[in-house]
Amino acid sequence: MGEFLVWPETPKRKGKRQTERHPFAITSDRYKDMFEKKKEEKRKIEEQKEERKGKREEKKQSKFPANKKSQIHPSNNAAQNPADKGDENLEN
Repeated sequence: MGEFLVWPETPKRKGKRQTERHPFAITSDRYKDMFEKKKEEKRKIEEQKEERKGKREEKKQSKFPANKKSQIHPSNNAAQNPADKGDENLEN
């Protein structure tokens, strides 16, 4: 009968859970050191993220300047806008 009935296999665990062991006396020096170390690591990671973000924004600004009008040559700008040309003749 075992040949004909197929029993499903027992599911096996795919990985191990990562548990972090803590010293359980909150007032102990080891606990305080561990807690401060974790806070410092988080702070460093956040600083690195902000630094990368700043570099990314700086790179984006260097590729595409925000004010494109400043790149246009003034003589070209006057030729493109005839209303300004008429004002120049009035001043002279």
